[in-house]
Amino acid sequence: MSDDSLSEAKTPILHARHVSQRVRSGERVLTILDDLALDVHGGESVAILGSSGSGKSTLLGLLAGLDTPSEGDIQLFGESLTALDEDGRARLRAGRVGFVFQNPDNQIVFPVVEEDLAFGMKNLGFSKDKIAERVNEILTRYD
Repeated sequence: MSDDSLSEAKTPILHARHVSQRVRSGERVLTILDDLALDVHGGESVAILGSSGSGKSTLLGLLAGLDTPSEGDIQLFGESLTALDEDGRARLRAGRVGFVFQNPDNQIVFPVVEEDLAFGMKNLGFSKDKIAERVNEILTRYD
């Protein structure tokens, strides 16, 4: 492994520090997340577990840049999500971040993985040839 690839492996693709999320509920301020820190590196698998109402969905929304934290900073691919507006966060995610929604009403069901992959790439503007090439490459890699 070269020094460059070694340093890339040590640099997290997701870096969150001092992240808190508070919301006002009537007269009260409800703390959903308090001073969270998290690093996720390329190739890692991470599970977020907790009871209902513990802040899992809030955390995922913040980490994906769908919402902004009350405090702290979240960096995705080395760029601060908290410094970007909504359009900037969307551009940063485009083609690099995918979502699987927990509500079945938000899901589009495909009978095969190939169609699911191709659907996402088509929406990103890939050509038919590039879609076929990338789908084959992905399926071969994870076969």
